[in-house]
Amino acid sequence: MKNLRTNDLLLPVSSSLAGMGFSSSWVFTSLYMSTELGISYFFAGLAFTVSGICAAISQVYAGRLGDRLGHKGVLMSLVIISGVAYLAIFLVSGTMHRPLLFSALFVINIAVNSAIISPLNSLVSLSSTSPLKGFSYLRMGNNVGWGFSPVIGGVMVTFYGYPYIYLLGVAMNIANAFVILSVRNVEGKITQGGKHARGWINPLYF
Repeated sequence: MKNLRTNDLLLPVSSSLAGMGFSSSWVFTSLYMSTELGISYFFAGLAFTVSGICAAISQVYAGRLGDRLGHKGVLMSLVIISGVAYLAIFLVSGTMHRPLLFSALFVINIAVNSAIISPLNSLVSLSSTSPLKGFSYLRMGNNVGWGFSPVIGGVMVTFYGYPYIYLLGVAMNIANAFVILSVRNVEGKITQGGKHARGWINPLYF
């Protein structure tokens, strides 16, 4: 029971940190793409559309991987990949003028950050002492991150420049990784017609 209670407290914190790193940069990225990289509004919008599609697909596969490999491990892996992606975006935006490379890294980062939602939701569903309350707290944590970080991002853009909002994403993912270390993993079962699902990782199994 104590381990489950620990997850009730830590998962909303993890959700808040993920939301904070994501929204502080997401809000200003379109401005950076148009004003600094010279990308047209159409192609900036296209990049966001592609990232949204990739984000939807990534959640399916993240959930499936969590069922097979463990949700905590998948969550930690995604947070580490997100931190690396933020670092790559920071380096590219700070030292290079490569619109195409920046856009590709941005799409990858959106997909990875969106995938984080799946293991977080699964861990809440499997481990919360009160699932409905657990999801409410998880959403509240995410909203706190989304609510405060645009202001922080605006301050960093004003005083340091656009690249440093992505460095903030690196910091949030490092903090999140330390939080996840204390999360208790709870495994669920994959079933398909009463039997364990087999085959490739296929979204049609859902």
